[in-house]
Amino acid sequence: MMDRILSNKWSVRIISLIFAAVLFTYITSSSDKAINIGESGTYVDVINNVPVEVYYDKDEMTVSGVPDTVDVTVTGSKGLVQLAKSQSNLIAYIDLKKAKTGTQNVKIQTERPLRSFESNYQSSNC
Repeated sequence: MMDRILSNKWSVRIISLIFAAVLFTYITSSSDKAINIGESGTYVDVINNVPVEVYYDKDEMTVSGVPDTVDVTVTGSKGLVQLAKSQSNLIAYIDLKKAKTGTQNVKIQTERPLRSFESNYQSSNC
């Protein structure tokens, strides 16, 4: 019976088509679990524990209250979000080179290797 089914080229094509559809559905559904689609159709994901670098004059200043890491929310096309999440070269930093003496609240910035996605930081330590 099995030999008869596999010897017919149309039955092999149908079995191959069904297998390809099942495989395609499995792969696309498993890769979308980590990425949410925002209201505008862009993809949103979070990169956890991005280290924060502080740029300042170490001879003239003392800096405190800076978190060690932040969580960065990345938005953009699906491919760029996945690429940004797979690369480990995202940098969060605080630039205090032109800061004046005293207590200041500053924004943490991100240096993006890819220019086509947006990023925002979140940290409970700020």
